[in-house]
Amino acid sequence: MKKRSLLSFALALSLAGAMAQSVPTHEMYVNSGTPTNIVDALDSWEPGKPWNGDTSYIVENFWISRVPLKNRFRPGDQANDALNDTNNKNFCWMAPTGEMTKKWGALPRYNFDGDNFNMWQYVDIHSNWTDGFWRVPGAFNDVAHKNGVKTGCTYFIDWGATVNSTAEPGKTLYELATSGSNSYGDKYKYSRKLVQFLKYYGIDGLCFNPEGRWGYNVYSRFIPFLAECHKIAEELGHPFHVDWYAFVSNTGELNDNGCKLNSENQNWFQYTTNVRPYVSAFNGQHVTDVFFLNYNWSEAGLAESVATAERLGRSSFDVYAGFDMQGRGYGRYGNAGWEAVMKYPVSLVIWGAHDRNALYISSTEGGQSDYAVQNEYQQKQEMLFSGGNRNVLDMPSLNNGVVTSSFSDLRNWHGYATAVIERSTLDELPFVTRFNLGNGRFFNKNGETTWDHKWYNYGMQDLLPTWRWWVDNGDGATVPADAIALDFTFDDAWFAGSCLKIHGATVRSDVRLFATKWNVASGDDEFRLVFKPNAAASNLELMVAKENGENSFVYVPVTGGIKAGEWNEVVIKASEAGLTAGDVVGCVGLSVKNTTAAYELLLGEFAFVPAGFNEQPKTPVITHAEVMKRYYNRADIKVVFEMPSPASRPAEYEGCPVYNEEVGAWYYEIYVKQGGVETLLTTTTSWAAYVVDATLITKVDKLQIGVRAVGKDGRAVSEIVWSDEIEEPLTMIETLTVDKEIIKPNEQFTIGFEDPNHAVADIKIYNAMTNELAASASGVLTMTTSLPSIGSYDVEVTTNGRTLMNRSLILVTPEETGRLPQITDITADATEVTGYGEKVNFTADLLTGTEYNGAPCSVSQSLYMKEPYQFTVDAAIMSEYTNTSFALWFKVEKFEHASLGTLLMTKVNRNHDDGSSWTDNVWGEMWTAIRPEGYAANNNIGRNNAPNELSLSVDAPRAGTANYEHNNDVDILSEGYSLMPGVWYHVCAVKSGKDVKLYLNGKLIAGGTSRGRGPYSWKNGAKFYVGGSMTNLASLTGWVDEVQIWSKALSDTEVQEAMKGYSTAPANLEGYFTFEEQKSDSDGYIYFPNMGRNASAVPGGYMTTGKEENGVMVDYKQNQLTTALGVPMLTGSYPINYESSKWMIEGARTIASGNTTATAEYSTAPGNYSVTLVATNAWGSTTKTITDYIVVTSIDNVAGEAGYMVYPKPFEGTANVLFAEDGLFEVAVFTADGKLVGNDAFEVRAGEVREVSIADAQSGVYVVVIMKEGKAIRSFKISK
Repeated sequence: MKKRSLLSFALALSLAGAMAQSVPTHEMYVNSGTPTNIVDALDSWEPGKPWNGDTSYIVENFWISRVPLKNRFRPGDQANDALNDTNNKNFCWMAPTGEMTKKWGALPRYNFDGDNFNMWQYVDIHSNWTDGFWRVPGAFNDVAHKNGVKTGCTYFIDWGATVNSTAEPGKTLYELATSGSNSYGDKYKYSRKLVQFLKYYGIDGLCFNPEGRWGYNVYSRFIPFLAECHKIAEELGHPFHVDWYAFVSNTGELNDNGCKLNSENQNWFQYTTNVRPYVSAFNGQHVTDVFFLNYNWSEAGLAESVATAERLGRSSFDVYAGFDMQGRGYGRYGNAGWEAVMKYPVSLVIWGAHDRNALYISSTEGGQSDYAVQNEYQQKQEMLFSGGNRNVLDMPSLNNGVVTSSFSDLRNWHGYATAVIERSTLDELPFVTRFNLGNGRFFNKNGETTWDHKWYNYGMQDLLPTWRWWVDNGDGATVPADAIALDFTFDDAWFAGSCLKIHGATVRSDVRLFATKWNVASGDDEFRLVFKPNAAASNLELMVAKENGENSFVYVPVTGGIKAGEWNEVVIKASEAGLTAGDVVGCVGLSVKNTTAAYELLLGEFAFVPAGFNEQPKTPVITHAEVMKRYYNRADIKVVFEMPSPASRPAEYEGCPVYNEEVGAWYYEIYVKQGGVETLLTTTTSWAAYVVDATLITKVDKLQIGVRAVGKDGRAVSEIVWSDEIEEPLTMIETLTVDKEIIKPNEQFTIGFEDPNHAVADIKIYNAMTNELAASASGVLTMTTSLPSIGSYDVEVTTNGRTLMNRSLILVTPEETGRLPQITDITADATEVTGYGEKVNFTADLLTGTEYNGAPCSVSQSLYMKEPYQFTVDAAIMSEYTNTSFALWFKVEKFEHASLGTLLMTKVNRNHDDGSSWTDNVWGEMWTAIRPEGYAANNNIGRNNAPNELSLSVDAPRAGTANYEHNNDVDILSEGYSLMPGVWYHVCAVKSGKDVKLYLNGKLIAGGTSRGRGPYSWKNGAKFYVGGSMTNLASLTGWVDEVQIWSKALSDTEVQEAMKGYSTAPANLEGYFTFEEQKSDSDGYIYFPNMGRNASAVPGGYMTTGKEENGVMVDYKQNQLTTALGVPMLTGSYPINYESSKWMIEGARTIASGNTTATAEYSTAPGNYSVTLVATNAWGSTTKTITDYIVVTSIDNVAGEAGYMVYPKPFEGTANVLFAEDGLFEVAVFTADGKLVGNDAFEVRAGEVREVSIADAQSGVYVVVIMKEGKAIRSFKISK
């Protein structure tokens, strides 16, 4: 039971937290350069020049596509045999590829959370709702084009806007359709220039949201203008298309014409004699290509639309039945349903939403962290297109009902593959894919991490499997009962940030991967597979079928010295698959056989390369290199480059930029170099890149930025071209660090700056509750002091007149909860010895920190929280809703915010069913969140906010309440109280009627009046949750303790008392969860007992995961419980035990060691040698080193330390260890002050040499300790 406590929270080492959001937190280093008047700029634009005409605009290469639109073909053996030319539908994906601010679109950026849509094989047109006229990131067009998908950009007219010639939005369209002759005889001045512009930048068409009232002077010239653009595009060989949301009549009225195409709106579809004024030259030309019927289409409307299209001489598949996946889902909702749409030869267009792809937004059932969203999004994409079973051979029957993006609905969804035939572009060689999705949590090359940073670059997405998935038992049709599982994973990669995971038990699963048309040049052409199995066998056979015989596979075992847990490469000659010169490969795949449930294989590369392929990529030429911002250990950099123009070009590339394939390149590697150390940071298909937080070597002032082209086979490379050396002034990092994780009264500690280059500053430490000055120092980089009283302390830092406050940075905790070990001294019975095997006995004066006043120390026990888990308390905990309080201690492990932050706790009925507002079951009675930097700039608070401020809201307002939409506002938000990872905080949310207050560490930090609709009863009550997720809020990753649910509004004094914990719950403390013990219910689920007053109604709280099942949110109990050290202000059931003493005795062999004593034998070269002791208890470790303590005066038969040796001396980045005997060894590397910087385990034979990596090694002295069976047997001093 908790006993005593005073103020505030515990300090762990203060470090910057990870900020993983869909909205990048870094600066936007690529501005669009969109000119003020886009038509005037089009008039003066020339290929190769910036669109805006500004010669100082140096990032145009970010907007130029370097991949031409590839040709597509249908597989020789398609998955759905029911589809053919008469019923196969076209498919338009009219969705954004962006984030909430609508600024970034598909631009490369440095967060993991980004839309990496990848079901291209079913898409004909991606309208690209994100990007306006005519600025589209080259990366987006690159990935679409390699998959043969046409792209667009969107012109958006707000609902009901007047579209005339004098003001926007009509003015631009009116000017664009200016009449004027040219040498080509065109009717419109800009029609040809527009098509040329789009062709050059790789934008294939235009998308219109035309929901205004169009004046005659605009539509009468814009309709024929679009017709002429089509005519010119045919001449220029450009796949121009117009995607039109059919909401305007022939005469400009705003209406959807009953969601059908007929004579009332046909002028926007086809140019005929019906158009006025009529221009005969355009007769029969397309005006639009995707005629998007609004969402309430009927069966009769589809029939009339088909008849109209055919009457006009057009394919009826140019009429698209619209689906609103944001508001109506994918099935029958206001429309005639899928049975109707499948009867008629019309196509499909899927819209939604305005800022982000609605499927992507909804991929949060497993949590809202970037990792959870990305994994769920991959599964839901496959379910949406390939059907609920994620297997094109096992698609559910046609679903004619309402279908949302929930897993429960998608499991019964037939998939778009029911109506659309898959397509492939794989008719060129060499072919290489590494199953990279275009983003990652790290960047790998050849299976090794070269840069440990999150990233997103859509253009780098690989060509992915044609089917997702096609798994059969070998007959091409029957799905095995034990079908192998296939998923993309972001946990490892051969290259970039992802790979394909094949896992699970199967007797036999044939997986068709790629539909191809590869021409075999020779039997020596090579298939190349790179994979990492968890056992020393692949259990794979390569499947190869020839064109026109795609059901007749040759199987080749994937074998040859395969190592478990390592990346293996296996090469198979084409001849081994029965192929000879002149054959055409029609399909390739993998057969998985005889695996167990534990089977897992990561496929990192699949390639087919002609024998003798030796094309080398050209060498880039850097035109601009820049450091935008530099810190002591990282920098933001930018590079722009060009490639040599080819000597000749295909005729169809006239008017196009130089493509990567023309210069022998697939992509480009971006490097940074300092002091001869080269670091690969990222890759790009564009001829420009920027990098945020590029890793730097400290104390090296200059850097160079490098670019290298990588060839089409993924192996050939150009030389790395380097910029001139760049030296940029440092930007200081203000983060403070403290040298002890636990601090007791009157115990010395040192606080200082993380950044070694920081200017001297004035440091003041204040009592956080009383604001009294407790300690100070002026003009220092570090400050060593002690504090007499238990409590939390703020630290104020003033540098060159600028003051920053670090709230509750330091915690002084009671002695009863234990302290870090203390090593007062280390003594030896001899400090001068010969090197003839002389023994020395060491003794340490050690306090273990585990006892106080003769009694063992203990601390409260906490519960570890991680997505998707949530601590859940039933709604019966209390009926009170007018006056309530909710309190807990918490410590964040790392911040991984969703777009609007992280949910800390909430009280909500997620199945609230009175139908009044969706906000009721999303926000509910109370929600407390941690908000990212800049959150408040978008709401009614009228100010910005620092990172990780706390917010509180109660009694969800109605949907549509001003500034409350999308959880983009709060009742109250703290100011100047940024939270940090690794720090214990106490938070208390108090509601008294409509008055709300927020306390941090017992101090009132925000107060105000709720704008919600309560106080409100919430009908059947609301459950209380810690962690979990909410719309646009990620789940808490960290620890919680002392959860309290009160049926009263606590006073200031009562909040401070609540922080201390209770041996007996006082009145109104209905729910009290200390996590000190666990019990099991009758179903075997573990719960934490409720120590509060209402334990009879709610005996305990559970860890749960929330899932939607048939429209109802269900909390499933989980026994995934991890308890740990709790808040160090409170005693409890967690004992503070002493764990280990690790002796590191340089130059000697440790014979015996204990907690306070060790004996070592010296047989080493003359010199001065150090001794180090690392003492560890439950709170952490303390290190004591005495340098040059033992003096060896002579030597006898050292022979590299009796057969052991560490070299070279000095070393660069790694050191070699020679082992003298067989066995299992641990090799640890420490800095001179005892910090562990390297730790490896080896099983070796005598005489073996192994390489030891020393992370981020800086110049200085290191100690290498060789241990066997937990004891140090040799230690060496080396330097860098």
